Amino acid sequence: MIKTDNTGFPIPYDSKFALEIHSIYDCLPKHLRVLLGGIGGCSPYLFNLLIDNKDWVIEKFSTDCTDVISEIKNDLDKTSDLQKTLRLSKSKIALWTAICDLGMIWDLEKVTATLTEFADLALKRAMEFEFNNNAKMRNLIGLEKKYDDSGWFVLAMGKMGAFELNYSSDIDLIFLFDESLYPDEKYTDVRMAFIRMSRSVNKLISETTGLGYVFRTDFRLRPNPSVTPICLSVDSALAYYESSGRSWERAAFIKARTCAGDLIAGQKFLKKLQPFIWRKHLDFATIKDAHDIRQQIKVSNLKSGSKKLFGQNIKLTEGGIRDIEFYAQTKQIIAGGRNQTLRSSQTCKALYNLEQNGWLKTKELNILINSYKFYRKIEHRLQMINDLQTHTIPKSEINFNRLSFFMGIKDSSDLHKKLNDNLLSVSKITGMFFSPEIERFEISEDFFNLSEEWLRLPALRSDKAKELFRNLRPIIIKKAFESGSPNITLQRFTRFLENLPSGVQLFSLFASNKELIDLLLEICASGEVLSNYLAKNSIVFDSVLDGNFFNEIEFEKIFNNFREEIFENNTDYEDQLNYTRRLYSELHFRIGVQFLRGIINSKEASIHYSKLADHILEIVWYFCYSNFETLHGKMPGKGAIVLGMGSLGARNMNAQSDLDLILIYDAQHSLRSDGKKPLDVQVYYSRLTKKFLTALNAKMSNGSLYQVDMRLRPSGNTGPIATSFASYQEYQLNKAWIWERLAFVRSRVICGSNELHCEFNMLQGNILSLDADREKLFKEILFMLAKINANKISEKFPWELKRGPGNMLTMELLGQGCALIFDIRSQDTCDHLNRLKDFGKWSASDQEKIKKLYQVLLSLKQVFAFIGDFRDVENKDAIISQRLILRETGLSSISELNNYLIELRNWVDKTIMLGLKQ
Repeated sequence: MIKTDNTGFPIPYDSKFALEIHSIYDCLPKHLRVLLGGIGGCSPYLFNLLIDNKDWVIEKFSTDCTDVISEIKNDLDKTSDLQKTLRLSKSKIALWTAICDLGMIWDLEKVTATLTEFADLALKRAMEFEFNNNAKMRNLIGLEKKYDDSGWFVLAMGKMGAFELNYSSDIDLIFLFDESLYPDEKYTDVRMAFIRMSRSVNKLISETTGLGYVFRTDFRLRPNPSVTPICLSVDSALAYYESSGRSWERAAFIKARTCAGDLIAGQKFLKKLQPFIWRKHLDFATIKDAHDIRQQIKVSNLKSGSKKLFGQNIKLTEGGIRDIEFYAQTKQIIAGGRNQTLRSSQTCKALYNLEQNGWLKTKELNILINSYKFYRKIEHRLQMINDLQTHTIPKSEINFNRLSFFMGIKDSSDLHKKLNDNLLSVSKITGMFFSPEIERFEISEDFFNLSEEWLRLPALRSDKAKELFRNLRPIIIKKAFESGSPNITLQRFTRFLENLPSGVQLFSLFASNKELIDLLLEICASGEVLSNYLAKNSIVFDSVLDGNFFNEIEFEKIFNNFREEIFENNTDYEDQLNYTRRLYSELHFRIGVQFLRGIINSKEASIHYSKLADHILEIVWYFCYSNFETLHGKMPGKGAIVLGMGSLGARNMNAQSDLDLILIYDAQHSLRSDGKKPLDVQVYYSRLTKKFLTALNAKMSNGSLYQVDMRLRPSGNTGPIATSFASYQEYQLNKAWIWERLAFVRSRVICGSNELHCEFNMLQGNILSLDADREKLFKEILFMLAKINANKISEKFPWELKRGPGNMLTMELLGQGCALIFDIRSQDTCDHLNRLKDFGKWSASDQEKIKKLYQVLLSLKQVFAFIGDFRDVENKDAIISQRLILRETGLSSISELNNYLIELRNWVDKTIMLGLKQ
């Protein structure tokens, strides 16, 4: 059970006490006598407990079982004098925990968990005792009610809530009762009864008698402790936290749990409190609040290598226990609303989770974990000496030597050095987080004047925002200069600020994560589209700090987790759409940043934007029809499918793509739906389609999703908004224009009924396998191209991609013609163009050059959508945009690209036209 060598055992500070313990326990093996002698020789408190409990300790050593809680539970179950038995049990826990801790049988987690389990047990027995012995209360609430369904419960806060009680700890408690379980007319009487019983429980636990006390209690974490009673109603507590709760109270509730009483009522209360504790956005404004509290409780600043360490509070001093706890809790408050894996109540586990999610470096984690465990060991030794709730390092060298011996360290200078080194290492990590150094940079007069104008913008209206921003201003301007194009970068940054509704949260985030300033200015330098988007959706910056932001985007996993979260929280329809918008914004931004940084190329970005649209449409369609069905009944017949056309169908979407959709339904022989408010089939699917479009288009608090175009449905805007499958089939087989047949090539089912999906695929296969007249196709393509080019003259050849010689639309139409002639089931234009040499009088070499141009234009289309069209191409200040263009096209300069496009586009135009006219 206990190791036989003495390494790490306490070294007796008082040899006389140690020898006395040796003689009392002479029946035990030598290594046990050495351990107990070391304990008794360092701690007067434990010396007395070893003498008073000799027979019990010897009996415990005679078995291999180190469990003590079960034994104490037995004692409490049988006792007729709870007050006495609780105090005797406390002595047993104190002694046996010390032996198992100092004998290195238990690690820190087991030590603190055992102390906490006893606190839970003591409270449970005390509450049961008071409830069962209060006949007046039982008559008041009904004799059928028991203590554990009475609505009366107690929350363990702080270290007790996290199963981290220290050796001689106060316990932080909040007593509450659920008034909804009782009639209104009984409220006052019930309230007073619970207050009286809570006071009695406190007295039973905390009162000092001849046998000592069980636990000192602290109720100051309840709402407004100076004016409220010891026990509050659930409604009054919730009202306080919703209206007046502060950041430190949010942090405190990370560790909260129901430890005794009506556990179900307690769980309901904590569930209702979750929105107060965990915000859906990254809450960096809490750092300032946490730092202010940290400054108030900090005892003194460290002076490396001096004896200032003597007399310092290991809990409150800079770099000590509280610093590590504050550091973990503040990061949890910042990010835990978005990531439930960061909500652990235990400090070490919380730090591990933060590291796993990229919020903490591995090296920092090791320093913080090792220091925390080291501090807790010191804390326990300090408290074991005289059973005092103390965290103060001894002021005298004599008493410091006692602590060192108790730690098993003979040379106290080694302990001094280790303690000092740990405090300084922790302080460096936490200090950089709570109060990072402000970078100094000389600002030129022009840029200073520009930045003064920033301070007048709405986002900087508050004093707190101005204070944060003034500290960031030099860094922003310096980074703009480092981008190589400060003028254009700062102009776009100004527009970003102009569109920003509020700045405190965002600037707090920047203050703690300077790398985000780099990213923002890189985005501003690269173009207006993403920076303007950011100004209106600045909350997406939260996602950058997720540890996997720059990793491969696992769409399936992300959306499966999203569905689970939505269903677990039973969110209503409006919240479902709002949360979907938030997820869409974050992923849309993430794709853009990964493209900007070169993690993905333009082709991969197209696929990512298309996958995002597929998943968003699928989940919005589900939310939409599920909500619709609750009122109007399930979809009649085989249901409906959503058809994607154009760039969505071809999986060639970009940052600014809208959606070309068609909704097709098959009601079979149903005439009406079967819901509470039944509808005729046509009306049903028409209204469902409009609801779906609104769900996609509507601007909500988290923004909007996509603009939708449904003009590709049969009969365009003049036809019904939802099309029956029979009508669609008839139209495509017998009435569709050739241009509609060409567009049909790039259609695919995005979501909806599986059965109807299969039927559509069969229809598509049948249509594509029909013989097509090549000559008619050539004439139609020529006609369409003439019409396209007549409507709009190219603004800027060769940068206008859809107009002018050798444009994208020409090649897409050619590809669609290939797909019709050769029954190609792919929606990808590049796949279609692989048969171009067989489609007309084009050679294999012609085919490759045409296909190469299409791929280059496709890459440029992705870049232009990202940076805001082609305006930056010849702007000498738009260095980042031009680098992006050249990276995606593989050419060395804009002038080279310009000449390349002019030559190739003109050649392709001439070659295609010759082939079509022959």
